[in-house]
Amino acid sequence: MRYKKMSLLLLSIFYIFTSYGQISDDFSDGNFTENPTWIGDTSLFIVSSNYELQLSATEAGSACLTLPYYYSDTLVEWHFTIALEFAPSNNNFARIYLCSDQLDLNSEHISGYYLQFGENGSNDAVELYYKNNGNAVKIARGIDGNIANAFYHN
Repeated sequence: MRYKKMSLLLLSIFYIFTSYGQISDDFSDGNFTENPTWIGDTSLFIVSSNYELQLSATEAGSACLTLPYYYSDTLVEWHFTIALEFAPSNNNFARIYLCSDQLDLNSEHISGYYLQFGENGSNDAVELYYKNNGNAVKIARGIDGNIANAFYHN
């Protein structure tokens, strides 16, 4: 199945700083609505036959899924694969929130850390941002051109 063109993909692990827990989802159960339960624009996503979470929107726009996670003081580690079947740009990119203070990732007043994939030109690099009350600041950038290869086709 092919990935659909999108203008913005937002995924998040939402942190609540008072409890403890651990999550893992490889989507091998064929869904993202149970164990764990992702919430948001669930009608715009599917789990593919390869057990990968995939945007399935038919129109341009933004799509968002979040996963509440109860943070502890232990180390946090993320593992994920991202494949975009379009040439990303400043207006057509993927964003993955690593943590945020809100479930609504489109909120004007959100605070959190996110990775962004895609920019204009061929110098695309993974960028790490911190957003505080809606104001984003780039805090790290990967190697120029590291994600600027021809886009993925299935």
